[in-house]
This record gives sequence, C-alpha cells and structure tokens, in this order.
Amino acid sequence: MFKRKLRKEVYITLTLIAIMFISISVFTKNKSNETETTIVEVKNISKEEIKTKLDELQSTINKDIVGYFTFEQNTNPDTNILPVLLTEGDYYMNHDLYGKKDGCGAVFIDKKEVSDESNNIIVYGHSSIKKDCNFTFFKSYKEKTYFDNNEYFTYTDAEGEHKYQVLFMSMHDLNDSNGVYLDWYNSYFHSTEEFIEVLNKTSEFSVTDKRPFTLDENDKILTLVTCDMSKKDARFVLFAKEVS
Repeated sequence: MFKRKLRKEVYITLTLIAIMFISISVFTKNKSNETETTIVEVKNISKEEIKTKLDELQSTINKDIVGYFTFEQNTNPDTNILPVLLTEGDYYMNHDLYGKKDGCGAVFIDKKEVSDESNNIIVYGHSSIKKDCNFTFFKSYKEKTYFDNNEYFTYTDAEGEHKYQVLFMSMHDLNDSNGVYLDWYNSYFHSTEEFIEVLNKTSEFSVTDKRPFTLDENDKILTLVTCDMSKKDARFVLFAKEVS
C-alpha cells in the first residue's frame, strides 16, 4: 500500500489526528527493525476540535491542506492517512506535501474546478510502477477480492468526517482512436438525470464490477484520478458516493 515517508514532525501530527477519530494500529520500528503494533481505542470529536487540528496542519505543514483521506484495508490492520491540498493549477503534480520537487507529487484538488455548487469533486494523485506514490494502491481495485473488501473510505475536512462508498473504477485511454468518455470531469451536474447518465456511461469503462447505485442532485461524488501506468496516456478513475 501507499506509505509515504513523511518527515518526523508530520508523521507525529497526522498520527495524533488519526488517534482522535478512529481505532487504528500505530506502527513503530524496534531496534531489530521488526514491526510492533499497538491498538488504540478512541472516540469521535467535535467539529470545533476538527477545525483546530486542521488549523494546526495548515500552520505547521502546509497552508494548502484542506482535509485528509483515511483508507482502511479490511485485510490489513494498518490505517493510511493521506492529506489533501487545495490549490490553483497543477503545482502539486510535481511538488510534495512540503512544496518540494517530487515526481510523486501530492494529492490535490484544483480550486478552479470546484465551487459551492459542485457535486462532483475531482481529486488528483500520482501512481507509479516502480514507486509507492500516493495513488499507486489504486491498481489493487482491479482485483475483485480487494474491491469487495475495501468499499469504504473517509474524508475529513473542517465540516467533519464523511464516509464514502466506492461505486466502481474505470479506465480511460486518452489515446484511444475510438474516442474516450470524459464527461465525468464535470464538477457540477444540473439534474439527477444528467448525473445518472454520466456515471452510467462512465461505468461502461469499468475495470471492476460496479455496485448498484442511486443518485439525485443532492448526492456528492468524489472522483479520484491517477495514471494507469500500463498504458502511455491512460487514467484510472475511482468513483465514490458520500453515504454518511
């Protein structure tokens, strides 16, 4: 999975935030480099406390941080925390969480693509064949067992913790001579019918078994985009619906 090597102070800060929200496994290395696991029981905290912790991330790590993902693998006790940044343009395509040059970049949302009315938020991140970049783990969703066992993740922002269900993952080859469907790039759908039509057409490119889903104009979709490294210019796109 995608364990990025954060600086010590960032690792500590993010771990403390995770401990306040969910029961997690905290991994440390002992002198013989063997992994020790400690289970920590925790409770939910208020929106005010969430806001305080995000303020701390912004002031101590990067002011562009607006939230973070938590992906929990049912087959693995490890919990992965992934900060999300809001910026204008693609700066974080080749800069890391600290703003330093990095081929793996960071996970980000382009503020030019969102508004208060957006019901589809596009989130970008890199994957790699050789490196463990932020979204390298996406390739695991092509496997039915993994897909079935990892259908939920959370996104935490200033408004609180939001639970999402993965609907399907599609693959879009931008060099396909027969054309490729890209209407899922829209950040706002004007009607329930348009919403459903776009996701249904997108699901025709699915590389996994799609889950049955219903939508209306009040639903929220997260569209997580990364490269399919098996092709020259293709994208894996993970679609998830907010369920709570």
